[in-house]
Amino acid sequence: MRLFSYRGDIVLDPFNGAGTTTLVAAREGRRFIGIDLSLRYCQTPWTGSPPLGYIPVHGKRGRD
Repeated sequence: MRLFSYRGDIVLDPFNGAGTTTLVAAREGRRFIGIDLSLRYCQTPWTGSPPLGYIPVHGKRGRD
């Protein structure tokens, strides 16, 4: 993360899954966009308090 981005940059993870990339981005002072089809995976990393401006958005397609 530190090698390819600077604080304040936006990190895009189009296959967010468990959210490891977005968690590290938040910890390293990066803004982030994590996308996943499953609402469960969109909510997984933020079981505590989500960062300011966090909005879980997912694609509804059949089963979740």
